[in-house]
Amino acid sequence: MKLQTPTLQSFKIERKQHRAASHGGRYISDGFNVFTSSNLSDTIDKFFTENKIYSLPFKCRTWTKLKNFVSKVEEAALKNGFSLESSAVVKYSHKTGCSCGCSPGFRVRKTANFHNHDVFVKLDYDISSLEAALPAFKKMLKDEISANA
Repeated sequence: MKLQTPTLQSFKIERKQHRAASHGGRYISDGFNVFTSSNLSDTIDKFFTENKIYSLPFKCRTWTKLKNFVSKVEEAALKNGFSLESSAVVKYSHKTGCSCGCSPGFRVRKTANFHNHDVFVKLDYDISSLEAALPAFKKMLKDEISANA
């Protein structure tokens, strides 16, 4: 199933803070970290919880497809929102803020912007196309669960 890229309605930098070694953070010489809050992520996280994907005994392809889609959409929004150079690299990581995985976000590298900062961004999308596609993903998940039973 092909998902339509939702329209970004707002991009707001809520705060930025310098990364201090006293907080256990490593110095970032070529970029910064971004922690996002978005209705797009919230929607698929709700799908994850409601469908108890966390309890499945196998790696769920349906969830992986949704999560990868959202990561790519948000990566593009960050590149555009920060007006990053074409050489900049934006990559989602579960371990952006901490090596234990408690603070997922995006690592922005190979850029001259916000060196050694943590930046908190609020993204707001028109998610109507994603919401319309979720019943099909629920069916796909049900089929996947049946196939793995």
